[in-house]
Amino acid sequence: MTALLIVALLGCDDSDQVDALTGPASEREICVPADGGPSYVVGVATAQNTGDAPVTITSVELDGAKGLDLVDTSVVTLGPDRPVGEFGVWTGDPPDFGPDDADVEALWEDRTPAIGATIEPGDGADTNFIVQLHGADGASSGPLRVEYEDGDSGAGSWTSNVTYRVSSTC
Repeated sequence: MTALLIVALLGCDDSDQVDALTGPASEREICVPADGGPSYVVGVATAQNTGDAPVTITSVELDGAKGLDLVDTSVVTLGPDRPVGEFGVWTGDPPDFGPDDADVEALWEDRTPAIGATIEPGDGADTNFIVQLHGADGASSGPLRVEYEDGDSGAGSWTSNVTYRVSSTC
């Protein structure tokens, strides 16, 4: 089973690290159907670069994954003219978006690779991750861990507020 998830960047830690990315802290779990085919989860969380400098994503990993593999990551930028108010799970590869899913489909079409992506500061735009996962019924993981650097060689990391599980009873 393959899944694609939009998840956002948030904060960071460590004494030599930048503290640029912020976002919601409420915890949530996303259930991905275990139907043997790909599923894509969209619109999970958002974040903004509230620092003074652009940051560049250097890695994305799953914390505590049990039978769930991180296959690919992409990002998409949201702005005032592109809010996403819905989230859910779509199946198919590419996702089988319905006629009422034009906003979500536009996000899919505008995605770029996460590693090496730059997030600009202070423009009010939200950055979301599109994360492709693969796992069977019962697979799970903790949240995403996102590492990034700023232009002054400072580094930061953030661990998201979203966990994942694959189940035949979603």
